[in-house]
Amino acid sequence: MARKKKNKLLSWIWYFVVVLIVLGIGFNLPSLNWLEFNLKLALQIIITTSIASFIGNLIEERNWSQLIKRFTSPITRWAKLPNVSATAIFSSFFSLVTANSMLTSAYENNLMSRKQLRVSAMCTSFMSYLYHSLRIMYPTIAAVGVVGATYFGLLFGLGFLVVFIALLASRYSKPIHDIQNDILADKEERSADTWRVSIEKARKKTYLVVKRMFLIAIPMFLFFSFLNEIGFFDLSDSLFKSSSLREYFPPESLAVASSMLGGILSAATVAAGFLKTGSLQASHVLIALLMGNIISLPIRSLRRSLPSAMSVFPAKEALVIVLLNQGSRLLSNILLLGTILLLMYYHII
Repeated sequence: MARKKKNKLLSWIWYFVVVLIVLGIGFNLPSLNWLEFNLKLALQIIITTSIASFIGNLIEERNWSQLIKRFTSPITRWAKLPNVSATAIFSSFFSLVTANSMLTSAYENNLMSRKQLRVSAMCTSFMSYLYHSLRIMYPTIAAVGVVGATYFGLLFGLGFLVVFIALLASRYSKPIHDIQNDILADKEERSADTWRVSIEKARKKTYLVVKRMFLIAIPMFLFFSFLNEIGFFDLSDSLFKSSSLREYFPPESLAVASSMLGGILSAATVAAGFLKTGSLQASHVLIALLMGNIISLPIRSLRRSLPSAMSVFPAKEALVIVLLNQGSRLLSNILLLGTILLLMYYHII
């Protein structure tokens, strides 16, 4: 109840901010042509994003993710993890809390070691991240095109690499029980709904995405477009006195990076506007998205990951697991960004 009241309060605060944005633009409208151009651009983004989101949600509702289950058991056996880990990894694709509850129960019953618990938790966290990213990947790619595909491809690749290293470490550690005697509990399979039900569920999920765009992404897009039009980013050039720095991170990139605090879809919406007007190039948007992800990771960890982990795992293990998960992602993102900047500096890409 308290959480609902807090969320409702935050919603009303944001509505007030949106009203201020609308009034500010209205009283300082650059021109009617500017307004018409940006409203058409916003409408185009909404339409393409809605279509892509609906397709992605429909694929999810048609139960295509059942294919993943065929791979989880061989992977966990290779890594010498108990079969409860395979069940948890598959379950995390739908409910991370359910998956982590399985792991906690197994750990407390001495069915897995502390290291196996941490490795399994890293796997469930990545699968949950993959699941939620796939849902938002389609509208993001629709908004910024190849940049969005490259962004998610790089993050997924890094995530797979981190998980593989964790599984490799588990494979060469001594298990505390005979894994060969485990029997995977996979009788409870999620059956696919009828096409009519799937379409209806996809429609409802798409509606939530579109609603979020109208309430958050589009106001932020118009706000940053307005700032760009009145020359705000020209004034911020003093922050970028080095021409070499502006080459990789123009002032407009600040808008994209800061928009990541509102989610990748908000940042993609803002970036789409700059791409359409030519204010930013594709490489600038990719760097800004990675920079925004690095900035928002610690904030998301404190707001979501840590409280969620503390509610399931023992306190000490929850802290270690969150540090392993989010710390590895943060470090890999920093290394990735540094590598891209280095390759760009030497004109390799």
